[in-house]
Amino acid sequence: MTNLLRQIYLAALSVPFLVLVLIVVGVVAAALHVPKLSFNASTTDLIAENDPALASYQAAVAQFGGDEFIVLTYEPTGESLFARSTLTKIEEIQRRVADLPGVASVTSILDAPLLQSPPVALSDLAEGFNTLRDPAADLEMARTELTESPLYRELLVSADGNAAAMRIQLVPATALQELTEELGARKALGSSDQQMIRHLEESVRVARNENAAEMATLIAQLRSIQADFSDGAIVHVSGVPAIATDMARYAQRDTIIFGVTAVVLVFLCLSFFFGHWRWAAMCLSTALLGVLFSLALVALLGRPLTVISGSFVSLIIIFSTGFSVHLVVRFRELSNHASKGKDTRVLTDQTMVDKFAPCLFTALTTSAAFAALLLSDVLPIREFGLIMCLAIAITFVLNVTFFPAALKRFGGAPARTPHTVAKRPAISRSLLWMGRKMSWGVVALAVLGVAASVYGAQKLSWDSRLIDYFRDGTDVKSSLAYIDERFGGTTSIDILINFAPYEEVEVTDDFFTDTTDTYPQRYWYTDDKVAVARQIGEALAQRPGVGKIISIATLDAVAQTFNDGQSLNSLQLAGVVGQLPPSLREELLAPFASPEAGLLRISLRIQETEPGFDRNDLIAAIYDEATELGLAPSDVTVTGVGVLFGNMLESLVRSQLTTFLGVFGLTFSLFLILLRSFRIAVIGIIPNIVAVAAFLGTMGYFGIVFDLMTVTITSIVVGIGVDNAIHYLHRYRLERRGGNPKADAVRAAQDNVGRALFITTLTTAIGFSVLLASTFTPTLYFGSLMAAALLGSLAINLTLLPALIHALDK
Repeated sequence: MTNLLRQIYLAALSVPFLVLVLIVVGVVAAALHVPKLSFNASTTDLIAENDPALASYQAAVAQFGGDEFIVLTYEPTGESLFARSTLTKIEEIQRRVADLPGVASVTSILDAPLLQSPPVALSDLAEGFNTLRDPAADLEMARTELTESPLYRELLVSADGNAAAMRIQLVPATALQELTEELGARKALGSSDQQMIRHLEESVRVARNENAAEMATLIAQLRSIQADFSDGAIVHVSGVPAIATDMARYAQRDTIIFGVTAVVLVFLCLSFFFGHWRWAAMCLSTALLGVLFSLALVALLGRPLTVISGSFVSLIIIFSTGFSVHLVVRFRELSNHASKGKDTRVLTDQTMVDKFAPCLFTALTTSAAFAALLLSDVLPIREFGLIMCLAIAITFVLNVTFFPAALKRFGGAPARTPHTVAKRPAISRSLLWMGRKMSWGVVALAVLGVAASVYGAQKLSWDSRLIDYFRDGTDVKSSLAYIDERFGGTTSIDILINFAPYEEVEVTDDFFTDTTDTYPQRYWYTDDKVAVARQIGEALAQRPGVGKIISIATLDAVAQTFNDGQSLNSLQLAGVVGQLPPSLREELLAPFASPEAGLLRISLRIQETEPGFDRNDLIAAIYDEATELGLAPSDVTVTGVGVLFGNMLESLVRSQLTTFLGVFGLTFSLFLILLRSFRIAVIGIIPNIVAVAAFLGTMGYFGIVFDLMTVTITSIVVGIGVDNAIHYLHRYRLERRGGNPKADAVRAAQDNVGRALFITTLTTAIGFSVLLASTFTPTLYFGSLMAAALLGSLAINLTLLPALIHALDK
């Protein structure tokens, strides 16, 4: 800080009452905006925007419909599913669900055509068919037909015939889709109208928020229906939209409950370490003001919180507490060495002058770590990075304004107050001894640790499963497992196969009818296309984790019941398709074939409860099977929510790993500016590389997968490690400039900065430990990994920094 800036800064601090009044005004303004904050649970955000598979997915959705449906299952416990009384309850549930806003249609076993109960001739299908809604339907024959049906078994009825499922198709988010497509088109064309781009981005954000709110309301209404019919039955509600809503609900709940609990624990810990509740209150007041102002800014910018960015509240408390603890420790140190009766205001000014530079550079380097997230293709990750950068800036400003103003206004502690904080922790003394006496041994151990970590990091996986996001015993996991095991899987993968599109031909002699042909596209359906779908489906069905598979081969299997169990030839197939009434063609054929586009769709669902499933291996097997059938790779497209979700995680991990070089480069540059020594900057960056390597290696060895939550911790590890190194090395350099020898300078840094690091780390680690009680496993992993990362970074810095200084600095 230059002399001019120091004078201006100290002049501002000389009127603490005015500073506090301005902050109170800001608090009032912020409180008005916080209620506008929203929490987004949209599944459309969990996709990498630059994923090449996104375009094919959107085309498939436009052609065949999307995955925006919910499944409601009903299993009676006291009577048969096919009892008339049970069917009456299912009908009532279906009616109530169909009346809900946002529901386009509901399909259940009551709507399944009964073709064999009793047998119906193909020629009679056009005149209608029976369903379970018919009072005269033979229920026992219907049970046999539906549970043995290649189409409806594990789709609308479980294989044992004891449970039924309703497929709840949602009203498409047409407005959001149109806005998203327009925004994508303008960006693809390199539009220079940035104002229009920003307007479209804001419109997309508003539409997503509205859709998320409507979805949350719909899920709540379905849960209410579930509760109404749970007496005497097992009822579950699941599906991708329901899972996303539950994820947001769990994360939102954890943010509030565990946030409050963590604040209480941090307060108690700081009160113990500092020997007085006033210091804890000042540290937490500064942190909570940072939370308030950050939430208000997020609301003002129209950024909704997500499963990922919701964790920023706890992170603000971490970084703000880190700033404040360093200020308190420095103030207490100056107080203990000051002459008796020295003015608290003078000591406060000296504290802020001493700590302003390291706090500023800590904020800059931490922001640089989170800025790496801005390069992600995944919107929630970018939002999280942006929010953290803004929040860190707010936290820094409050610690250099509110904290000293409050300290001056309300007074500090007595000049000399020996307590726990005044003592160097025994572990800090031990780490210093190791670093001084065995400096090269510690360095060698660090090198070996990095090598082992690199090996462990190669075991990292990002093949995350949605079912693993929830703890055993929770309703959402029970629903996922139930549908996964009884109804063929949860998430979907689609295989699109290109054939020559239908071309209208003149048919002079129709084998089946002499009337006008109302559906000439039936001649596009040929036995060779059915054979391709059948062979791919049969090969994939043998792979672990593959559940229900539906294609035109499934419909051919149904039609075989009319052909003595034999597959239909092309002429017979055209005849069957022609006999289907338009309503059945729309229900049974349209989702799996498009003659006009020349596309076949094979839909398969993934059973996430089955071990051994590997998404990438499955996709590779699909292409291998298609190649063996003589299909060109360009004629086969694998897409679907399951693919996009996996691609998103892979893209996220890849982008984070590649941006770390840039982050460390920027951090090293800031070290050079602050410390003004190339050698000391190198010493400062090494422990952070070791910490990141150790974190990634530990995840690999323990089989912890990268998901939307855990992948962000790498940036946090960098931020925390850099914070520790900056404060430590800044104090070391000050001691050296004051003429102290190397050993004394290291001891001073270890005694004072190390003490602050110890207090901050232990306090925040205890605060994060409350997340271990979460039922949302990403939050649980986030809390446990954060606590481990905090403690690990502290140990590495307090051991490796003194070792490197003794080994390398002259």
